[in-house]
Amino acid sequence: MAAIDVKLTEQDLRRIDEIFPTGAAAGLRYPEHMMKIVNG
Repeated sequence: MAAIDVKLTEQDLRRIDEIFPTGAAAGLRYPEHMMKIVNG
């Protein structure tokens, strides 16, 4: 619940974008062999 009180500045948001740009987490959630089980 304390996370709701966190205030990010424009500088904070720019730094986050530098470290973890949009699309950096793209890809499968699970390895392909596990996706066969999940989608099974």
